Amino acid sequence: MSSSSSSSSSSRSSAKRPKTEAAALAEAIGGPRSDHRCRLASLKANLGHGFSAAGVGGVIKLLLALRHQTMPPQIRFRDLHPAIDAATWPFTFATVAEPWPLNGPRPRRAAISGIGLAGTNCHAVLEEA
Repeated sequence: MSSSSSSSSSSRSSAKRPKTEAAALAEAIGGPRSDHRCRLASLKANLGHGFSAAGVGGVIKLLLALRHQTMPPQIRFRDLHPAIDAATWPFTFATVAEPWPLNGPRPRRAAISGIGLAGTNCHAVLEEA
């Protein structure tokens, strides 16, 4: 296969990826919700690839968000991928630091995922004490 056809094949698959990943995320939490939206954040936008330290960096960011009761901003975020329907996608990104209010009597909870290069995946849910 020539490098140009390999390149165009790669760009076609990556063009499909955002919609697929977005749909999988929405399905994982039960689809579109009108009552509230789940907040997404990433450490990689702040620090780049952390390699073996990425997981602990994400945990520290999350613990600080819980401690300060603040949703940290997702730096460099501008717009969703055009293939994602913002009206039905159940997620948002904080573009500035925002208060993290309580949801009734329930404590604040957040999940963190880490996906390693060797295929090791980790998912944890943290809750404020």
